[in-house]
Amino acid sequence: MGKGMQIGVLAILLAGVVIGARAEVVVQQPWLRAVPPVSPTMAGYMVLVNRGRQAVRLTGARSEVAGQVVMHRVVMEKDGSSHMQALGTVTLAPGERLIFAPGGRHLMLMDMSRVPPLGSRVPVCLQFRKRAPLCQPFLVRQQAPVSH
Repeated sequence: MGKGMQIGVLAILLAGVVIGARAEVVVQQPWLRAVPPVSPTMAGYMVLVNRGRQAVRLTGARSEVAGQVVMHRVVMEKDGSSHMQALGTVTLAPGERLIFAPGGRHLMLMDMSRVPPLGSRVPVCLQFRKRAPLCQPFLVRQQAPVSH
């Protein structure tokens, strides 16, 4: 087998590994809450499902419209107040379904270069430990989608 053929076969094999890794994690109902055009931040929500046989660690995210994307969760205090707490990583066990929703876990898109308008789709790439990024379009909407 010639060198060119070997490189081609290797590329196909590597593509299969990356696709297999992505297929283990499924993103459902990805959306961003619409904000005024001058807002420096925007919140993102989704449901992540690990269909694989091994735990998967979400380490972060990125988007072309934000200088940084940080995972947060809302923490309720005993006095009734709440605040956001940054999450370094989130681990999904095999078969686990993890919800990022208003009032709980969410992505915070910060240092926005532009604010995407209502109805647009914004690519957000989820980053995992020892796995290829998973890029998904997030729909800009005013309210959460209705779950079925």
